[in-house]
Amino acid sequence: LPERIWTEKRNEYVSQYNIGIKYPTLTPIKDDSLVIIKPEQEYKDPNEKIIDDAKSKFGKFIRIE
Repeated sequence: LPERIWTEKRNEYVSQYNIGIKYPTLTPIKDDSLVIIKPEQEYKDPNEKIIDDAKSKFGKFIRIE
């Protein structure tokens, strides 16, 4: 987050907390300059990557237990 937005949300949280709200709720961030970057691929467990690499290199010689 840009420093400006971080400071705004931090101040919002602190001001709610200071007036006695035990679990402050922040308003949604609405800023057109922020862009959501979606990953090109779905997350894959590192162990699965190792297994897939081994299968592609050694094929039928790999046995997963």
